[in-house]
Amino acid sequence: MTFSLYDFQRELVEQVQERFAAGTRAVLLQSPTGSGKTRTASELLRRETAAGQRSLFLAHLDTLIEDTFERVTAAGVHAGFVQAGRPLDPGAPVQVGSLATLHVRGERPPADFVVVDEAHRAGASTVRAILEAYPEARMLGLSATPQRSDGRPLNVFQEFIAGPAITWLTERGYLVPCDLLSPGEYQERGLWRDPVEFYLEEARGQRALVFAANIAHAVFLRERFANAGVRAACLTGTTPRAARHDIRDRMYAGDLNVIIGVSVFLEGWDLPAAEVAILARPFESCMAYLQAIGRVLRVSPATGKKSCLVGDLKGCVNIHGLPDELRIWLPFGEGDAVRRVDVQTQLRRCEKCFRVFRPSAHCPRCGAPAKHAPKLPLILNKAEKMELYSRFDRAERDMRYFMQLVRIAHRNMRVSQTGAERWALAQFQKRWGRLPEVHRAGE
Repeated sequence: MTFSLYDFQRELVEQVQERFAAGTRAVLLQSPTGSGKTRTASELLRRETAAGQRSLFLAHLDTLIEDTFERVTAAGVHAGFVQAGRPLDPGAPVQVGSLATLHVRGERPPADFVVVDEAHRAGASTVRAILEAYPEARMLGLSATPQRSDGRPLNVFQEFIAGPAITWLTERGYLVPCDLLSPGEYQERGLWRDPVEFYLEEARGQRALVFAANIAHAVFLRERFANAGVRAACLTGTTPRAARHDIRDRMYAGDLNVIIGVSVFLEGWDLPAAEVAILARPFESCMAYLQAIGRVLRVSPATGKKSCLVGDLKGCVNIHGLPDELRIWLPFGEGDAVRRVDVQTQLRRCEKCFRVFRPSAHCPRCGAPAKHAPKLPLILNKAEKMELYSRFDRAERDMRYFMQLVRIAHRNMRVSQTGAERWALAQFQKRWGRLPEVHRAGE
Protein backbone atom coordinates (compact mmCIF):
# COMPACT_ATOMS: atom_id res chain seq x y z
CA MET A 1 0.00 0.00 0.00
CA THR A 2 1.43 3.39 -1.01
CA PHE A 3 1.02 6.27 1.39
CA SER A 4 -0.24 9.37 -0.42
CA LEU A 5 1.83 12.54 0.05
CA TYR A 6 1.70 16.01 -1.40
CA ASP A 7 4.69 17.00 -3.52
CA PHE A 8 6.16 19.27 -0.85
CA GLN A 9 5.82 16.52 1.77
CA ARG A 10 7.60 14.08 -0.52
CA GLU A 11 10.41 16.61 -0.96
CA LEU A 12 10.78 16.88 2.81
CA VAL A 13 11.00 13.09 3.07
CA GLU A 14 13.76 13.06 0.45
CA GLN A 15 15.65 15.87 2.20
CA VAL A 16 15.57 13.99 5.49
CA GLN A 17 16.80 10.79 3.90
CA GLU A 18 19.58 12.66 2.09
CA ARG A 19 20.83 14.05 5.42
CA PHE A 20 20.80 10.58 6.97
CA ALA A 21 22.61 9.14 3.94
CA ALA A 22 25.28 11.84 4.31
CA GLY A 23 25.99 10.69 7.85
CA THR A 24 23.86 13.08 9.93
CA ARG A 25 22.32 11.18 12.84
CA ALA A 26 19.79 13.70 14.21
CA VAL A 27 17.69 15.96 11.96
CA LEU A 28 15.18 18.61 13.06
CA LEU A 29 12.31 19.23 10.62
CA GLN A 30 10.16 22.37 10.87
CA SER A 31 6.87 22.75 9.03
CA PRO A 32 3.82 24.88 9.96
CA THR A 33 0.86 23.56 11.92
CA GLY A 34 -1.53 21.86 9.52
CA SER A 35 1.11 21.04 6.89
CA GLY A 36 1.08 17.30 7.62
CA LYS A 37 4.22 16.62 9.66
CA THR A 38 2.74 13.38 11.02
CA ARG A 39 1.84 12.26 7.50
CA THR A 40 5.39 13.01 6.37
CA ALA A 41 6.88 11.12 9.32
CA SER A 42 4.56 8.17 8.66
CA GLU A 43 6.01 7.78 5.19
CA LEU A 44 9.51 7.70 6.66
CA LEU A 45 8.36 5.07 9.17
CA ARG A 46 6.90 3.03 6.31
CA ARG A 47 10.19 3.16 4.40
CA GLU A 48 12.16 2.19 7.49
CA THR A 49 9.89 -0.80 8.07
CA ALA A 50 10.23 -1.87 4.45
CA ALA A 51 14.01 -1.80 4.93
CA GLY A 52 13.73 -4.11 7.94
CA GLN A 53 14.36 -1.40 10.54
CA ARG A 54 12.57 -0.99 13.87
CA SER A 55 11.18 2.44 14.73
CA LEU A 56 9.91 4.35 17.75
CA PHE A 57 7.61 7.37 17.52
CA LEU A 58 7.58 9.50 20.69
CA ALA A 59 4.81 11.92 21.68
CA HIS A 60 3.52 13.42 24.91
CA LEU A 61 -0.20 13.77 24.12
CA ASP A 62 -2.89 11.15 23.59
CA THR A 63 -4.15 12.86 20.45
CA LEU A 64 -0.68 12.81 18.86
CA ILE A 65 -0.21 9.16 19.75
CA GLU A 66 -3.58 8.13 18.37
CA ASP A 67 -3.21 10.21 15.21
CA THR A 68 0.21 8.74 14.48
CA PHE A 69 -0.98 5.19 15.09
CA GLU A 70 -3.88 5.68 12.69
CA ARG A 71 -1.69 7.19 9.96
CA VAL A 72 1.01 4.54 10.27
CA THR A 73 -1.47 1.68 10.13
CA ALA A 74 -3.25 3.38 7.21
CA ALA A 75 0.10 3.19 5.38
CA GLY A 76 0.04 -0.59 5.85
CA VAL A 77 2.61 -0.67 8.65
CA HIS A 78 2.19 -2.93 11.67
CA ALA A 79 2.37 -0.66 14.74
CA GLY A 80 1.97 -1.10 18.49
CA PHE A 81 1.39 1.16 21.49
CA VAL A 82 3.59 1.85 24.48
CA GLN A 83 1.10 3.71 26.63
CA ALA A 84 -0.71 3.15 29.91
CA GLY A 85 -4.13 1.61 29.40
CA ARG A 86 -3.37 0.14 25.98
CA PRO A 87 -2.39 -3.44 25.07
CA LEU A 88 1.26 -4.08 24.19
CA ASP A 89 2.38 -5.51 20.85
CA PRO A 90 6.16 -5.93 21.28
CA GLY A 91 6.52 -7.66 17.91
CA ALA A 92 5.35 -4.64 15.91
CA PRO A 93 8.19 -3.00 13.89
CA VAL A 94 6.87 0.47 14.80
CA GLN A 95 6.09 1.41 18.40
CA VAL A 96 4.10 4.57 19.05
CA GLY A 97 5.08 5.54 22.57
CA SER A 98 3.98 7.94 25.26
CA LEU A 99 6.92 9.88 26.71
CA ALA A 100 5.27 9.79 30.13
CA THR A 101 4.79 6.01 30.03
CA LEU A 102 8.35 5.37 28.89
CA HIS A 103 9.68 7.65 31.61
CA VAL A 104 7.65 6.04 34.40
CA ARG A 105 8.19 2.43 33.31
CA GLY A 106 11.77 2.86 32.23
CA GLU A 107 11.01 0.87 29.08
CA ARG A 108 13.18 1.35 26.00
CA PRO A 109 11.83 -0.60 22.99
CA PRO A 110 14.55 -1.48 20.46
CA ALA A 111 14.75 1.06 17.65
CA ASP A 112 16.99 1.97 14.72
CA PHE A 113 14.97 5.08 13.95
CA VAL A 114 13.40 7.45 16.52
CA VAL A 115 10.90 10.19 15.73
CA VAL A 116 10.25 12.91 18.34
CA ASP A 117 7.03 14.84 17.86
CA GLU A 118 6.77 18.42 19.20
CA ALA A 119 10.57 18.37 19.18
CA HIS A 120 10.86 21.79 20.81
CA ARG A 121 10.38 19.78 24.01
CA ALA A 122 13.35 17.52 23.26
CA GLY A 123 15.66 19.53 25.52
CA ALA A 124 13.72 18.52 28.65
CA SER A 125 15.67 16.21 30.96
CA THR A 126 13.04 13.44 30.83
CA VAL A 127 13.04 13.41 27.02
CA ARG A 128 16.84 13.53 26.85
CA ALA A 129 17.05 10.54 29.20
CA ILE A 130 14.96 8.50 26.77
CA LEU A 131 16.87 9.64 23.68
CA GLU A 132 20.23 8.87 25.28
CA ALA A 133 19.21 5.21 25.32
CA TYR A 134 19.46 5.24 21.50
CA PRO A 135 22.99 6.50 20.76
CA GLU A 136 23.22 4.66 17.43
CA ALA A 137 19.70 5.29 16.17
CA ARG A 138 18.91 7.90 13.56
CA MET A 139 16.63 10.56 15.00
CA LEU A 140 14.06 12.92 13.46
CA GLY A 141 12.49 15.82 15.38
CA LEU A 142 9.21 17.37 14.22
CA SER A 143 8.01 20.84 15.20
CA ALA A 144 6.01 23.71 13.73
CA THR A 145 7.82 26.04 16.12
CA PRO A 146 11.34 24.78 16.94
CA GLN A 147 12.00 27.06 19.87
CA ARG A 148 12.63 26.07 23.48
CA SER A 149 10.61 27.98 26.04
CA ASP A 150 13.78 28.77 28.02
CA GLY A 151 15.60 30.20 24.99
CA ARG A 152 18.34 27.56 25.01
CA PRO A 153 19.47 25.88 21.78
CA LEU A 154 17.93 22.63 20.56
CA ASN A 155 21.32 20.96 20.38
CA VAL A 156 19.80 17.49 20.66
CA PHE A 157 19.76 17.75 16.86
CA GLN A 158 22.60 18.28 14.40
CA GLU A 159 20.96 19.66 11.26
CA PHE A 160 17.86 21.69 10.51
CA ILE A 161 15.39 21.51 7.61
CA ALA A 162 12.84 24.32 7.20
CA GLY A 163 9.58 23.42 5.51
CA PRO A 164 7.37 25.71 3.39
CA ALA A 165 6.12 29.01 4.79
CA ILE A 166 2.50 29.59 5.79
CA THR A 167 2.07 32.05 2.90
CA TRP A 168 3.27 29.45 0.38
CA LEU A 169 0.94 26.81 1.80
CA THR A 170 -2.00 29.20 1.83
CA GLU A 171 -1.49 30.37 -1.74
CA ARG A 172 -1.57 26.75 -2.92
CA GLY A 173 -4.62 25.75 -0.93
CA TYR A 174 -2.92 23.57 1.70
CA LEU A 175 -4.01 26.03 4.42
CA VAL A 176 -6.90 28.51 4.49
CA PRO A 177 -6.42 32.30 4.55
CA CYS A 178 -6.86 34.07 7.87
CA ASP A 179 -8.56 37.32 8.87
CA LEU A 180 -7.07 38.56 12.14
CA LEU A 181 -9.11 41.17 14.02
CA SER A 182 -7.56 43.06 16.89
CA PRO A 183 -9.34 45.94 18.66
CA GLY A 184 -6.17 47.28 20.30
CA GLU A 185 -6.85 50.72 21.72
CA TYR A 186 -10.51 50.42 20.71
CA GLN A 187 -11.08 48.13 23.70
CA GLU A 188 -11.27 51.27 25.81
CA ARG A 189 -14.52 52.15 24.04
CA GLY A 190 -16.12 48.94 25.26
CA LEU A 191 -15.78 46.99 22.01
CA TRP A 192 -15.27 43.24 22.45
CA ARG A 193 -14.74 43.49 26.17
CA ASP A 194 -14.73 39.70 26.33
CA PRO A 195 -14.68 36.69 23.98
CA VAL A 196 -18.45 36.25 24.20
CA GLU A 197 -19.10 39.66 22.68
CA PHE A 198 -16.55 39.02 19.95
CA TYR A 199 -18.14 35.70 19.09
CA LEU A 200 -21.69 37.07 19.03
CA GLU A 201 -20.74 40.06 16.87
CA GLU A 202 -18.22 38.49 14.49
CA ALA A 203 -18.59 34.70 14.45
CA ARG A 204 -22.07 33.73 15.64
CA GLY A 205 -22.90 30.14 14.72
CA GLN A 206 -19.36 29.20 13.68
CA ARG A 207 -17.15 26.58 15.32
CA ALA A 208 -14.77 28.44 17.61
CA LEU A 209 -11.84 27.59 19.88
CA VAL A 210 -11.32 29.98 22.80
CA PHE A 211 -7.93 30.12 24.52
CA ALA A 212 -8.55 30.85 28.21
CA ALA A 213 -6.02 31.93 30.83
CA ASN A 214 -6.86 29.28 33.43
CA ILE A 215 -9.58 26.86 34.49
CA ALA A 216 -11.54 29.45 36.47
CA HIS A 217 -11.51 31.75 33.44
CA ALA A 218 -12.68 28.91 31.19
CA VAL A 219 -15.59 27.99 33.48
CA PHE A 220 -16.60 31.66 33.72
CA LEU A 221 -16.61 31.99 29.93
CA ARG A 222 -18.58 28.78 29.47
CA GLU A 223 -21.30 30.19 31.72
CA ARG A 224 -21.27 33.48 29.81
CA PHE A 225 -21.63 31.65 26.51
CA ALA A 226 -24.45 29.50 27.92
CA ASN A 227 -26.30 32.61 29.14
CA ALA A 228 -25.99 34.02 25.63
CA GLY A 229 -27.55 30.86 24.16
CA VAL A 230 -24.29 29.50 22.75
CA ARG A 231 -23.49 25.81 23.20
CA ALA A 232 -20.03 25.66 24.76
CA ALA A 233 -17.81 23.19 26.60
CA CYS A 234 -14.56 23.37 28.57
CA LEU A 235 -11.51 21.27 27.82
CA THR A 236 -8.52 21.11 30.18
CA GLY A 237 -5.47 18.94 30.72
CA THR A 238 -7.40 16.85 33.24
CA THR A 239 -10.37 16.12 30.96
CA PRO A 240 -10.58 12.31 30.50
CA ARG A 241 -9.68 10.86 27.09
CA ALA A 242 -13.23 9.68 26.32
CA ALA A 243 -14.67 13.09 27.23
CA ARG A 244 -12.15 14.87 24.97
CA HIS A 245 -13.15 12.66 22.05
CA ASP A 246 -16.82 13.29 22.75
CA ILE A 247 -16.35 17.08 22.86
CA ARG A 248 -14.38 17.08 19.62
CA ASP A 249 -16.95 14.85 17.89
CA ARG A 250 -19.81 17.05 19.07
CA MET A 251 -18.18 20.14 17.62
CA TYR A 252 -17.51 18.37 14.34
CA ALA A 253 -21.15 17.29 14.19
CA GLY A 254 -22.34 20.82 14.95
CA ASP A 255 -23.73 20.05 18.41
CA LEU A 256 -21.21 22.43 19.98
CA ASN A 257 -20.38 25.95 18.83
CA VAL A 258 -17.53 26.77 21.17
CA ILE A 259 -14.81 24.83 22.98
CA ILE A 260 -12.94 26.76 25.67
CA GLY A 261 -9.49 25.30 26.27
CA VAL A 262 -6.81 25.66 28.89
CA SER A 263 -3.37 24.53 27.63
CA VAL A 264 -4.86 21.81 25.42
CA PHE A 265 -5.15 23.30 21.92
CA LEU A 266 -1.55 24.39 21.41
CA GLU A 267 -0.26 20.94 20.49
CA GLY A 268 -1.84 17.81 19.12
CA TRP A 269 -5.34 19.17 18.60
CA ASP A 270 -6.60 18.31 15.13
CA LEU A 271 -10.08 19.58 14.28
CA PRO A 272 -9.96 21.08 10.76
CA ALA A 273 -13.64 22.04 11.01
CA ALA A 274 -12.80 24.76 13.57
CA GLU A 275 -13.22 28.14 11.87
CA VAL A 276 -12.49 30.68 14.61
CA ALA A 277 -9.73 31.13 17.18
CA ILE A 278 -10.33 33.62 19.98
CA LEU A 279 -7.21 34.61 21.89
CA ALA A 280 -8.62 35.50 25.29
CA ARG A 281 -5.23 35.30 27.02
CA PRO A 282 -1.88 36.93 26.26
CA PHE A 283 0.70 35.01 24.26
CA GLU A 284 4.16 36.24 25.16
CA SER A 285 5.80 33.45 23.17
CA CYS A 286 5.72 33.56 19.37
CA MET A 287 5.80 29.75 19.46
CA ALA A 288 2.53 29.51 21.43
CA TYR A 289 0.95 32.31 19.37
CA LEU A 290 1.59 30.49 16.09
CA GLN A 291 0.51 27.15 17.53
CA ALA A 292 -2.78 28.68 18.69
CA ILE A 293 -3.65 30.26 15.35
CA GLY A 294 -2.50 27.14 13.52
CA ARG A 295 -5.46 25.26 15.04
CA VAL A 296 -7.84 26.96 12.60
CA LEU A 297 -5.62 27.24 9.51
CA ARG A 298 -6.25 23.64 8.46
CA VAL A 299 -8.28 22.91 5.33
CA SER A 300 -11.56 21.08 5.95
CA PRO A 301 -12.98 19.49 2.77
CA ALA A 302 -15.75 17.86 4.82
CA THR A 303 -17.19 21.22 5.91
CA GLY A 304 -16.08 23.32 2.94
CA LYS A 305 -14.21 25.83 5.10
CA LYS A 306 -12.67 28.50 2.87
CA SER A 307 -11.11 30.84 5.45
CA CYS A 308 -10.72 31.33 9.19
CA LEU A 309 -11.10 34.15 11.68
CA VAL A 310 -8.83 35.06 14.60
CA GLY A 311 -9.94 37.38 17.38
CA ASP A 312 -6.79 38.74 18.98
CA LEU A 313 -8.27 40.36 22.07
CA LYS A 314 -4.93 40.89 23.83
CA GLY A 315 -2.86 42.63 21.16
CA CYS A 316 -0.59 39.65 20.50
CA VAL A 317 -0.23 40.66 16.84
CA ASN A 318 1.55 43.84 17.98
CA ILE A 319 4.37 41.69 19.35
CA HIS A 320 4.47 38.70 17.01
CA GLY A 321 3.12 40.00 13.70
CA LEU A 322 0.64 38.31 11.39
CA PRO A 323 0.70 34.50 11.36
CA ASP A 324 1.64 34.33 7.68
CA GLU A 325 4.65 36.63 7.89
CA LEU A 326 7.92 35.18 6.65
CA ARG A 327 10.05 34.01 9.58
CA ILE A 328 13.53 32.62 10.01
CA TRP A 329 14.01 29.81 12.52
CA LEU A 330 17.40 29.51 14.22
CA PRO A 331 16.90 26.61 16.67
CA PHE A 332 20.58 26.05 17.41
CA GLY A 333 21.28 29.54 18.77
CA GLU A 334 20.79 31.11 22.17
CA GLY A 335 17.81 33.35 22.87
CA ASP A 336 14.98 34.04 20.43
CA ALA A 337 14.96 31.27 17.83
CA VAL A 338 12.52 33.03 15.51
CA ARG A 339 12.50 36.40 13.85
CA ARG A 340 10.40 38.06 11.19
CA VAL A 341 12.09 38.78 7.87
CA ASP A 342 10.55 42.20 7.26
CA VAL A 343 10.49 43.89 10.65
CA GLN A 344 10.43 47.41 9.24
CA THR A 345 6.93 47.18 7.75
CA GLN A 346 4.37 48.50 10.20
CA LEU A 347 1.01 46.76 10.09
CA ARG A 348 -2.26 48.70 9.77
CA ARG A 349 -5.60 48.20 11.49
CA CYS A 350 -8.85 48.92 9.66
CA GLU A 351 -10.91 51.55 11.49
CA LYS A 352 -14.14 49.96 10.29
CA CYS A 353 -13.74 46.19 10.88
CA PHE A 354 -10.44 46.11 12.88
CA ARG A 355 -8.76 43.70 10.49
CA VAL A 356 -4.94 43.87 10.79
CA PHE A 357 -3.14 43.94 7.45
CA ARG A 358 0.03 44.94 5.66
CA PRO A 359 0.16 48.41 4.02
CA SER A 360 -2.52 48.50 1.33
CA ALA A 361 -4.91 50.95 -0.33
CA HIS A 362 -7.94 49.14 1.05
CA CYS A 363 -8.77 46.78 3.89
CA PRO A 364 -8.63 43.23 2.50
CA ARG A 365 -11.65 42.23 4.61
CA CYS A 366 -14.22 44.98 4.21
CA GLY A 367 -12.72 47.09 1.41
CA ALA A 368 -12.67 50.31 3.42
CA PRO A 369 -10.09 52.90 2.31
CA ALA A 370 -6.90 52.41 4.31
CA LYS A 371 -5.31 55.80 3.77
CA HIS A 372 -5.80 56.82 7.39
CA ALA A 373 -5.74 53.35 8.96
CA PRO A 374 -3.73 53.57 12.21
CA LYS A 375 -0.35 51.90 12.36
CA LEU A 376 0.29 49.22 14.96
CA PRO A 377 3.23 49.81 17.31
CA LEU A 378 6.40 48.20 15.98
CA ILE A 379 7.47 45.90 18.83
CA LEU A 380 10.56 43.79 18.16
CA ASN A 381 12.12 40.98 20.13
CA LYS A 382 15.78 41.27 21.08
CA ALA A 383 17.04 39.25 18.11
CA GLU A 384 14.97 41.33 15.67
CA LYS A 385 16.26 44.56 17.19
CA MET A 386 19.86 43.42 16.77
CA GLU A 387 19.14 42.34 13.20
CA LEU A 388 17.54 45.68 12.37
CA TYR A 389 20.22 47.78 14.07
CA SER A 390 22.96 45.91 12.21
CA ARG A 391 21.60 47.36 8.95
CA PHE A 392 22.09 50.98 10.08
CA ASP A 393 25.29 52.94 9.69
CA ARG A 394 27.00 54.40 12.76
CA ALA A 395 25.30 57.80 12.48
CA GLU A 396 21.83 56.21 12.35
CA ARG A 397 22.57 53.92 15.30
CA ASP A 398 23.90 56.87 17.30
CA MET A 399 20.80 58.93 16.60
CA ARG A 400 18.40 56.12 17.54
CA TYR A 401 20.22 55.43 20.81
CA PHE A 402 20.43 59.13 21.63
CA MET A 403 16.72 59.71 20.97
CA GLN A 404 15.83 56.72 23.13
CA LEU A 405 17.74 58.30 26.00
CA VAL A 406 15.93 61.59 25.41
CA ARG A 407 12.55 59.86 25.57
CA ILE A 408 13.51 58.12 28.82
CA ALA A 409 14.54 61.40 30.44
CA HIS A 410 11.54 63.34 29.16
CA ARG A 411 8.84 60.75 29.98
CA ASN A 412 10.23 58.90 32.99
CA MET A 413 12.30 61.59 34.69
CA ARG A 414 9.84 64.37 33.86
CA VAL A 415 12.50 66.87 32.80
CA SER A 416 12.12 69.48 30.06
CA GLN A 417 13.00 68.64 26.47
CA THR A 418 16.19 70.73 26.69
CA GLY A 419 17.16 69.11 29.98
CA ALA A 420 16.42 65.67 28.55
CA GLU A 421 18.73 66.29 25.60
CA ARG A 422 21.55 67.50 27.88
CA TRP A 423 21.14 64.42 30.10
CA ALA A 424 21.02 62.10 27.09
CA LEU A 425 24.18 63.67 25.65
CA ALA A 426 26.03 63.15 28.92
CA GLN A 427 24.86 59.56 29.23
CA PHE A 428 25.81 58.81 25.63
CA GLN A 429 29.31 60.19 26.13
CA LYS A 430 29.67 58.25 29.39
CA ARG A 431 28.60 55.02 27.69
CA TRP A 432 30.60 55.32 24.44
CA GLY A 433 33.35 57.78 25.28
CA ARG A 434 32.33 60.12 22.46
CA LEU A 435 29.50 62.31 21.20
CA PRO A 436 26.87 61.00 18.75
CA GLU A 437 27.91 61.30 15.11
CA VAL A 438 25.27 63.91 14.39
CA HIS A 439 26.64 66.18 17.17
CA ARG A 440 30.22 65.60 16.07
CA ALA A 441 29.26 66.69 12.56
CA GLY A 442 27.78 69.93 13.95
CA GLU A 443 30.87 70.85 16.01
